[in-house]
Amino acid sequence: MVMRGWLIIALAFFVVPVLSTVFVDSSATLTAQGVDEETEKLFDEAIDLFKRGKDAEALQKLKEVLAKDPTQEEAYLLRNKVAFSVWIDLMIKRGEITAVVNTFLNRASLGERKKRQDQEAVSKLLEQLRTGDYAAKRKAVSTLERDHGDFAVPVVVPVLAETSNDDYRTELLQLLVQMGPEVTLPLIECLNSDDPALKRYVCIALGQIKDDRAAGALKGIMQSAKEEALIQAADSAWRGLGLVEAMAAQSAEALFTDVAAKYYRRSPAVMKEFSANRVVWEWTDGKLTKFDVPLNLYHYYVAEANCYNALAVDPNYKPAHIWLARIHLAQSQELHAAAARGSDEAKVLAEKMAKADFLATSAGIDNLEEAVRACIQDKDLAVAEAGIFTLGKLLTGRTFQGGVLAEALTSQLKLVRYAAAIAIGNLVPSSGFTNDGAVTAELSRCISESTMRSILVVDDNMETRNQLLSELRDLGYFATGAHNGEMGILLAKRPPSPDLVILKTTLGDADKSLSTQSVINEIKLDVRTKDLPILGLAAEGRAEADKDLFGDKLASMVKIPLVKDAYAGTIKDTFGDRSAGQAKALMFAEKAAKALAKLAATPGSLDPSDALGDLIGTLSDKPDNVKLPAIAALGSIGNANAVVPLKDLLANESASPEVRAAAAMAIGQICRTTGSIEMDVYKALLEGLGSSDLTVSRGAGNGLGVAPLSLAQHAEVAQKHRISLKQIFEE
Repeated sequence: MVMRGWLIIALAFFVVPVLSTVFVDSSATLTAQGVDEETEKLFDEAIDLFKRGKDAEALQKLKEVLAKDPTQEEAYLLRNKVAFSVWIDLMIKRGEITAVVNTFLNRASLGERKKRQDQEAVSKLLEQLRTGDYAAKRKAVSTLERDHGDFAVPVVVPVLAETSNDDYRTELLQLLVQMGPEVTLPLIECLNSDDPALKRYVCIALGQIKDDRAAGALKGIMQSAKEEALIQAADSAWRGLGLVEAMAAQSAEALFTDVAAKYYRRSPAVMKEFSANRVVWEWTDGKLTKFDVPLNLYHYYVAEANCYNALAVDPNYKPAHIWLARIHLAQSQELHAAAARGSDEAKVLAEKMAKADFLATSAGIDNLEEAVRACIQDKDLAVAEAGIFTLGKLLTGRTFQGGVLAEALTSQLKLVRYAAAIAIGNLVPSSGFTNDGAVTAELSRCISESTMRSILVVDDNMETRNQLLSELRDLGYFATGAHNGEMGILLAKRPPSPDLVILKTTLGDADKSLSTQSVINEIKLDVRTKDLPILGLAAEGRAEADKDLFGDKLASMVKIPLVKDAYAGTIKDTFGDRSAGQAKALMFAEKAAKALAKLAATPGSLDPSDALGDLIGTLSDKPDNVKLPAIAALGSIGNANAVVPLKDLLANESASPEVRAAAAMAIGQICRTTGSIEMDVYKALLEGLGSSDLTVSRGAGNGLGVAPLSLAQHAEVAQKHRISLKQIFEE
């Protein structure tokens, strides 16, 4: 079509009337649509009982509905009779009712997807749009918008390009515009087509939809396209977006990267509340295709795609490289969290995402360092931790000069400091660097941790938030803050999730932040965070009223003005079982002990002897996986102060043979370093040599072999060894 033709179509948008407005009559019966009459009656009764507060009776009715075994399509139709707010109230209830509602909604969701993806039905509706009268067209548009949405785009686009009927093409474009932002992402993918005409029509639609997410794609065409008509169409659409001045001045690659950042952060600007979207669109082999991704990974996939789009425009655009590294680190975290969950589904997910590990590694040290800096600044703790340990795999002690790992040693965030110290300790740097004195100190503190509990504070008042964070850290918790509901949801859902959320009860300036209720709903409706306890944060004068308002969604209240002694007990009571926090602490303690053992065994610029006291402390209150590397570190450090506690451990028959053997070896190493062995220490090793446990006996023999013994003592050892062998063979 010549340029005049597409301009006429563009102008037609301003005069073609809107064909329909979606409206579903929730009071109408569904028997005409194939829903079993008795099933519908039971369902209506269940919802009515719930609304009247009769939860037990409502639960029984819902069970009867499921016993009728409604089809996926029936469940979908029944679900749509009920307001979304009612389903939210049902989902956040505790007990059996939540499980039953989940079962029903999962079936309804499958029915919805089947209905939305029915391309044959879409084709029939498009034919109705082409040939029908005004009423028929109105109904076709309404049905396409309501029942099919973005899944209609793969059918609409080929017709849009091929039809010779300008009026029909205008109606198709108007349909896309009426569907609105839901179809933005598949339409952006269509701009990868080789057909300039199709791309012009897509530009027209995007310009009228006015979705900022299209800005990068349109700007990219303006920067690189060769066809004048396509450039004009993109320019017109670009101006139609009505971008603010700051955005309008950005390059295509910057705009793509901004969208990537918004998806990564699950910003409401690009993702609806409670969005269940998991479809990713791609233009492949001359057509629009789709694939499903896990719901909790959807925002990462779209963010990743936008980074690749930015790099396609400018391969040297540094911010896109940094964001891509950060996204792959986050995906890697999800991978390890999925594997840790242990279910069959989690294992499959872990296998599918295995590439995230090496993609993060291949990002390059410079990009990873910048990604870690950004994560620390954003309090994106889990991803910062992943980035720190990834850098630890890539760097070497011989060339290590500090960088972001050295900077992280002074972070306010304890988890970040510990991770950095562990990574650096394992490198065994050969020369000094900024903050090098903090490494051993942080490793020492890390191995002495008895529990690690993380708390997320969501409060838009900076003064209160910072005071609470400071006091929580003084109490020994890992604490991080979010200045609004959007960031709070992001940090709550990113693995590993916090152990507790303290949430301000009066969030919700409509122009700035998600409401408190929205944050609660997002947390409680996600399988990863549904059991996460939430404490309300409110002024003392309204605390009780707010607790009543939110009911059992809040475990308790923290009152403002803050009194640390008052709320410390509330937090402790809310945590209850300490096993999760202890497991996290022990995992880090083991890593810290291994790093100290490596530092002690390898000459370098860092002195692990400052951690002597805490290393000795592990001998009495830590499990074997922490004790063993701690004992190895003590042996390599060679300080005589460790001999007595190691001797006591060797003599402790309730300790494992492996630990006792390691203690014996460490004693021998220390005595060799000091150049002497006390008689009581020698006797303890000699007694260990005579142990009936072969592991202990071998360890004691190794210790005696290393220790500086006199010739007479060597003779006694030989005799003892001979006696031991005799006992073995006589048996």
